[in-house]
Amino acid sequence: MATQVSSIPINVTLDRPQSKDVVRALLHAVLFHRLFGTIKPQTIDVLDVTFPGVADPDIESLINSKVEEFWRALDTIPGGNGVTKKGQMLIILSEKRQKKIWFSMAEEEVPWEQWIINIEILPPRPQASNYYSSSSTRPTFTKQPPPPTPMDQVLLQILTHVSSAKGRDAVPPITTGGVISPFPLKVEVRIGDQMI
Repeated sequence: MATQVSSIPINVTLDRPQSKDVVRALLHAVLFHRLFGTIKPQTIDVLDVTFPGVADPDIESLINSKVEEFWRALDTIPGGNGVTKKGQMLIILSEKRQKKIWFSMAEEEVPWEQWIINIEILPPRPQASNYYSSSSTRPTFTKQPPPPTPMDQVLLQILTHVSSAKGRDAVPPITTGGVISPFPLKVEVRIGDQMI
């Protein structure tokens, strides 16, 4: 029985200083919406955006170790800090299914959803001069809200998918309870065409 794997790409371009925090927040936000057990929520504030997070030691340990793994792998890309570096973080959610093998049954993990976070880390920018303009200190008053930031748009993309009919229909029936994730979960790091 072939199953269509739902793939959700998220593209982010980041400056190096905040990239670890942003990637951590993105992983938390996706898992917050895809862990169907009882979770303790937390908030993560990054770049003036509040992301939902999962306050679970195992999930936090998984996220932190994968972000560090991603960061170490990025540092192996030639060119030092003066080049744009690219990589991916993948969150793969699967379900366990029975598979017939000759005269017995075995269990296999079949992916049902894959989040592909494409990350581009920009090289450090030269320091801006300390030019001071008196006109920049004048307060401006507008009645319009500020335009959405790229992180607002990424969070909206996550929320739109998980609340859409396609996002809801992708979730297989939940057959186990009492665990934070009734589905097998993998977080993988890919730099270029190499899985780390």
